Amino acid sequence: YQPEPSIAYIDLQENTLLERVTLRVDTVNTGHLAITDDNSLVVSSAAVTPGQAGAVSIRNPLGEMLTIKKPEAITSRLKGEALSISIDEKHNIAAITHPEVSLVTFWSVDKKELIKAISVPGARGICLSLDKKHFIVSYAVNTSAIRIDTGTLTADKESIMQPVYASGDHIINWSGTLHDIMPTKIYS
Repeated sequence: YQPEPSIAYIDLQENTLLERVTLRVDTVNTGHLAITDDNSLVVSSAAVTPGQAGAVSIRNPLGEMLTIKKPEAITSRLKGEALSISIDEKHNIAAITHPEVSLVTFWSVDKKELIKAISVPGARGICLSLDKKHFIVSYAVNTSAIRIDTGTLTADKESIMQPVYASGDHIINWSGTLHDIMPTKIYS
């Protein structure tokens, strides 16, 4: 028996389950997730069976979780793991890397549909730039990075950096996080 993959919201102080969101498919796992400020949920999944397609699932606040299956010409190609997620909340777009098939996919969080897919060799980590105007994608075995404009979803070939020594599964823009959590007097 393979249980349906799910995300559990737990109250850690009360040690109680607040909500369980299931994907309603048994062919993928719940690998990685991102949550927006309005509580939309985006999940990237790997296939349970090697060689099969992973998946992207989206749930708007309090709505149903949808594992997106169209367009099949793209979703059927998403073999292996759908890996790193970054969400541009201004445009409400989730960007997801797919290293095994060398793609970065862009999904409308509102409409729960694919907007665009672009080829990036061995795409792995992704995050927003501090000004939130670009997605930064780490890729390839030689530790490269490239910027993708959040408004046009086009790669800036002039922005390719190598080596960047950031070749792991995820990259995080700590500058933005630190700016949010540090006392403001440090930045004045």
